[in-house]
Amino acid sequence: MILTEIASAFGKIPDKRSIQPLYDLDKKLQAIRDPDNMTLKKLKEAVFWSIKQCDTWDQYS
Repeated sequence: MILTEIASAFGKIPDKRSIQPLYDLDKKLQAIRDPDNMTLKKLKEAVFWSIKQCDTWDQYS
């Protein structure tokens, strides 16, 4: 749950320095298959959202 909050925070204050750590975490998470684990699902969603926020931030700033 803590990782989910951290991942979400990266998206709320987008900084391109956070993109690589988010990509690294996303790569590790993609290897984990557990469709019944809601905590894992929320973490994956938070990481995906934050990557999207950080990756597109440069286009508008």
